[in-house]
Amino acid sequence: MKPGSLVLENSHPFKELHCPFQLKPNEHSNFVMKDAPGFIFIKEGFMRIGYKRSSHIQTVRIAGPGEIVGFGNWKYPDRYVAIALGQVNAVFIDKDLFEKQLTVDPQISKEIFDMNIFQVMLRDERICTLQNPTVRGRIAGTLVSLSDKFGKYDAQGRLEILATVDRKILAELSSTVVETLARTLTEFENKGIIERQGKTIFILDYPALVQASDHN
Repeated sequence: MKPGSLVLENSHPFKELHCPFQLKPNEHSNFVMKDAPGFIFIKEGFMRIGYKRSSHIQTVRIAGPGEIVGFGNWKYPDRYVAIALGQVNAVFIDKDLFEKQLTVDPQISKEIFDMNIFQVMLRDERICTLQNPTVRGRIAGTLVSLSDKFGKYDAQGRLEILATVDRKILAELSSTVVETLARTLTEFENKGIIERQGKTIFILDYPALVQASDHN
């Protein structure tokens, strides 16, 4: 399941509230612009969504084009941060102006509601992955989730995960350490389940990866 493009991107007069901006790789956004809280609609690129625990930022998910991020900070300020995994083109939408617009454009409310349902589904999926008692299963589940959300077949028939994440982030998403992740990815590669080129991962045998993610 993948997110659709939100109607708010081209809606009138809501597009007047847009504030386009760009993020460079590893640049942070805390969902505040000119002292006003809001949220981010990702047009291009991928972002790591982190939850702050003391001085540490724990990766909770990867977000991509068509997604909105930042609602959590409305209720719980300074808990979440978005970090660009590469070049990101996005728009910032002011919270107060957005809430006013909801009263005059019901279609936007529906789109936001649908997107929130999608986010809940992603959280449930992640919980299921992290409940897997084996590290191997959790890593496989994370790869399945990323390929379902960001996968695209290339000319060779390989399922490429377009969101490229480094080993540290992938290990965090799988609730393991980098060394164990590296061994498991090597195992999957040796078995012809995946292929790696730098940070890019290609899924060669999707059914085998799903089977590896099974709790049983």
